[in-house]
Amino acid sequence: MNESRSVVVRLRVEMEQWKKSWADAVHSADVAKAKLAALNQSLLKNSRAWDQVGSTMLRVGAAAGTGVGVAIKAAVDWETAWAGVTKTTSGTAKQMGELEHQLREMATTMPATHQEIAATAEAAGQLGVARKDIAEFTKVMVMLGETTNLTADEAATSMQQFMNIMGTAPSRVGKLGSALVALGNNGASTEKQIIDMAQRIAGAGRIAGLTEANVLSLANGIASTGINAELGGTAMSKVLIKISKDVATNSSNLATWGKTSDMTAKQFADTWRSSPTQAISAFIAGLSTQGQKGFVTLSKLGLSGANVSQTLLNMAGSSDKLQASLKLGDKAITKTSA
Repeated sequence: MNESRSVVVRLRVEMEQWKKSWADAVHSADVAKAKLAALNQSLLKNSRAWDQVGSTMLRVGAAAGTGVGVAIKAAVDWETAWAGVTKTTSGTAKQMGELEHQLREMATTMPATHQEIAATAEAAGQLGVARKDIAEFTKVMVMLGETTNLTADEAATSMQQFMNIMGTAPSRVGKLGSALVALGNNGASTEKQIIDMAQRIAGAGRIAGLTEANVLSLANGIASTGINAELGGTAMSKVLIKISKDVATNSSNLATWGKTSDMTAKQFADTWRSSPTQAISAFIAGLSTQGQKGFVTLSKLGLSGANVSQTLLNMAGSSDKLQASLKLGDKAITKTSA
């Protein structure tokens, strides 16, 4: 009897709980219906506004999708560009990771794309620039590409070839870049004309004992007269080799070199050994005062060839600019840190 009563009580409790749950469900359904009805009324009354909301959401979604697409494309483009760098540069995974980080950082501080920076770094590796020097070399070349009439690739090729000929330490690339810009900004020649001329003079210049600044300054002096790099570079190389040979052999030509430069033969030879560009500058200045007799002087020295005489006489006509160029080159490369 007690057991039957217990069952009945339990059933009544469960029935009451079921009724409450059903009532809650009905109430929730009524609330939902009311909300749907209100939403429907809002759609009918404010269809234009809802259209705008929908359009905005679509635009936001499209913009987000575009942003993701751009990011993915940038990542793919960089991987392609970086692959080029790895073809010309070798190192451990850690070393290459450091280089990649340095190159990507440049794009956040310099007006160049990742692709342009990577292409310059790739060219640097191909030209023989050591991995540890590639980041700094690339930075200077990109800056030259932005501030001169050289592209970054052109600057990289020309500058590295020049440095190879002159035996320039990689740490001096910043100084050379600054000297090149200073000369281009303060002369009648462009940076491209200067470096093209310098490349052709570099071999003879190194033998003669000229510094990188000397060669760049001399190249600027020649290019400023309007003589092209091939003609002027070949002519000046002959002059540098001729003077070096005459000084080394104590040639009788030293008397002519010295007289034209307002020095004795010995003074000219000593000046050449200590400061070749000072000797050249003095000779050019003296030649500028000789007028037609300059042809006789050049003939005595064995420099009567048309290209050589044209180059020297053109320089003689603007000897003051040559002296200014030589001083500027020395000043720029001395004051600028690498």
